[in-house]
Amino acid sequence: MPSALHSILLSLVLHSLPILAAPAPSTDPSSPSSSSPSFSSGPITCDPSKDHPGPANPSFEDGTLNGWTIISGTAFSNSGSISSATSYWGGPFDQVGTYHLWGFAAAGDGAVGELHSSSFAASSALSFLIGGGYDPDNLYVALVRDADNKVLYKQTGANDEAYVRVVWNTVGYAGENVHLVVYDNATAAWGHVNVDDVRVGCAALGDTVTVSAAAAAAAASGVSASEFSTENNNDSKENDKRDENDNESKNNGKTTKLTFNVIGQANTASGTQSQISLFSNDALRPQYHYTPYQGWINDPAGLIKWSKDNRHHLFSQYNPAEAVWGPMHWSHADSSDGVHWRNLPVALYPPYYDTDKTDTSGRFTGSAVTDPKDSSLRLVFTEFTDTTHHPGATPETVWTATSGDGTTFVYPSAGGGGGGDGGNTSTNPIIATPPADSGNGFRDPKVFYDAGDNRYKMVVGSGDNDKGGKVQLFAAAGSLTTWDYVGVLYQGDGSRGAMWECPNFFPITSADGKTTKWALFYGGNEKNWYEVGTFDGTTFQSEKVGLLDYGPDFYAAQYYQEGGVAPPAQKSTSASASSGGGGGGRVLAIGWMGNWDQNARFVSRLNGWAGAQGVTRELFLKADGGLGSRPIAQISSLASGSQIGGTSKTKDVSAGSSWTVGSSNQAQFTVTFDLASTSANIITVKVFGVAASGGSDAVLVTYNKATETLTLDTTHASSYGWPGTWSAPVIVDSSNTLSLTLLMDRSSLEVFSAEGVSLTAWVWPKYVQSNQVQVVADGQGSVRVTKASLVPFGSAWVS
Repeated sequence: MPSALHSILLSLVLHSLPILAAPAPSTDPSSPSSSSPSFSSGPITCDPSKDHPGPANPSFEDGTLNGWTIISGTAFSNSGSISSATSYWGGPFDQVGTYHLWGFAAAGDGAVGELHSSSFAASSALSFLIGGGYDPDNLYVALVRDADNKVLYKQTGANDEAYVRVVWNTVGYAGENVHLVVYDNATAAWGHVNVDDVRVGCAALGDTVTVSAAAAAAAASGVSASEFSTENNNDSKENDKRDENDNESKNNGKTTKLTFNVIGQANTASGTQSQISLFSNDALRPQYHYTPYQGWINDPAGLIKWSKDNRHHLFSQYNPAEAVWGPMHWSHADSSDGVHWRNLPVALYPPYYDTDKTDTSGRFTGSAVTDPKDSSLRLVFTEFTDTTHHPGATPETVWTATSGDGTTFVYPSAGGGGGGDGGNTSTNPIIATPPADSGNGFRDPKVFYDAGDNRYKMVVGSGDNDKGGKVQLFAAAGSLTTWDYVGVLYQGDGSRGAMWECPNFFPITSADGKTTKWALFYGGNEKNWYEVGTFDGTTFQSEKVGLLDYGPDFYAAQYYQEGGVAPPAQKSTSASASSGGGGGGRVLAIGWMGNWDQNARFVSRLNGWAGAQGVTRELFLKADGGLGSRPIAQISSLASGSQIGGTSKTKDVSAGSSWTVGSSNQAQFTVTFDLASTSANIITVKVFGVAASGGSDAVLVTYNKATETLTLDTTHASSYGWPGTWSAPVIVDSSNTLSLTLLMDRSSLEVFSAEGVSLTAWVWPKYVQSNQVQVVADGQGSVRVTKASLVPFGSAWVS
């Protein structure tokens, strides 16, 4: 797929990534002086003694550009740029007040121009809302010093109209005269920038909340006034007492300050620190999920536990140059346990990347296998050729590359490309021509071993307009470089997409060892589907269909066999059946925490990166015959301290009330509910909550007993994420208990039920204080908790 499994190879690409892009033509492109404030790993603080008034008309609330000067172009105009629109095709703008500067409004994406604010003395901090396109060179807001026209800071958008607040530490320039530049030299799609609510000084760092107003909202939702405290009390008995007895009037009229998460490319560290320190400095960056330091990743690829080094290898579709999809590299990391990751050099490079950055040819998604001939690590992948640059070329073929040391890969040159190309040209392409019925695409090969047929086989995603998505099947003809076409493994009916990407196919056995099925999963219509059924060596018959994950941000999952794939010489039918592929061990999978849906948001683009891989999951056959997943047991090794909150005893949450478990946005929360003793119909777990709002701002995970439905709801969150609800059926067993595991990682959330159902979403919290965890009973009855545990998790990075 136009996949981008990108995991940034920190040491290799960091110094090639500019922290500041080229400035506007009217400014000096030199970097800030040595007096520029250094990166702060903690929250930016204000100094009232260094605060000064900001620019004129900072929020455009008079409905005009008064106080701002149009320098050039038609992108900005007094009559058309200021808008009172509150929403666009994709959702709300989330502006402050009535008016905002919508860069598209005056003349569309094709117009260019430059706009300056009035001059003002810099304060200790500055923040503003930004929306619009991502183009660091041609589309941004900059802070420029008047004296020498030097760009001090700059920020591009995130390819999203919705506003996100960027915060700059300007204390190093306090008292100097500066001005803001809004620069638009972009003419393609997303060629505009949006701006609103410029703040300076202490006001730039947060919002002030009136507690009495929050208390009223809390009372309406059944949350006690005690939870407005910004102090976290982890003693369950004390929390119980306050929940029952506190009176709303005690906090009437009080205010509290909510601190913005620090977002912005200017806050990105230089790269000289350890990986653990580098990654911890970013308020949005997950700490125990794999992300690129800078750049973009999407599909995981080449997942394998290589027999030669007994380590888990994770490759990703990767663009190191920008936080958007581009010419596909393969990033590379390895792990001893499937949880803690170490970055390795980039494995595969695009063929023409060194000579033409506009050529999008690249190495798309594929798989990895231990070659039975020499135990080398063999990658099998889609060679994508950009036909606009190479007319007449076949756009998607299958190629291979090998490594003896697991780090350096030998693969052929597709016409003089750089980045390690060379050698072994006679073997590629290993599939030169897609089957005739592959009009919608032919990509993402996944090799598996069919013990029943004593052969390696390979599935490739495909599709055509007449019939929809399908999976093509090939079989190795003596070696892993020669393949015979078998036929269509499985044909869809078009309801799940006209093109199926990232197919996986493997046998899997029930926990009791009595039932073995074949599982197929693939991406279609921006969802990750699975089907379970039977396989006769040539075709697949489906018996059960479902989603691997019901949330908005899970796609392109790839499975791998923990014990490896047994070569023909080690054929063992029983081993193959019991282990899901022939080598013994668990069937594992990792999925991209992202999607190609138009509503997918990557707020982290403002920090120079986008995309992450989910935690490693173990796959299993569910009681209903479907395919389930759960975090691997080794996830517990991430525990980094004592339990924050919870209970090992039965706890009842009374109707219309809540129990505050604790506060953390980087933790695992496990909880079990006794449904037989729960009279409430709706059980709610609130995470990423803001205590000062009375609990009304939070991400909700709810279970409806009547409909047996688990729902993830982001519509109430103090969040830059996409507001929506996503639901999944969860039918508990005869024990009548509901057990949930929630993995919170700064800006992401993965929810798992014991039955194997999962929901994954990016959350993108706005405030530092968006970290409260609660259990809430609806107004109709009580909720019984039999056990709960909130445990902080540490970093997954290994330097």
